[in-house]
Amino acid sequence: MKYSIFCLILAIGLIQSCSVMETSEATHILNGKAYPATDAQNIEVFLQKPDKEYIIIGLVESRGMGVTTEKKDLELSMRALKNEAAKIGADALIINTSQQKLVQSDGSTERRISATAIRFN
Repeated sequence: MKYSIFCLILAIGLIQSCSVMETSEATHILNGKAYPATDAQNIEVFLQKPDKEYIIIGLVESRGMGVTTEKKDLELSMRALKNEAAKIGADALIINTSQQKLVQSDGSTERRISATAIRFN
């Protein structure tokens, strides 16, 4: 009975530590005036300049670190990037760089993304 309780507590602790190790954050630099916030779910992402006319409103950078895969790192970083872009009123992002980096000697990685935040005319 004591062994079962110990295993249960250990399993719960491991699950909680995994979710704690997932992290993401983003920051921005404005190119001038601030705009009203937009909805992060509606932010478009481009790998090259879009055909529509736009103005550059700033630069947004993010990082995401999951505990499972590089795909999770990318997911966390993109979510943080879009949320930050929405805060400054962006309609879309043009990705400048996206890199997977080794961050710890145990093989942990994180995804870092830099993008230009734009607003359509």
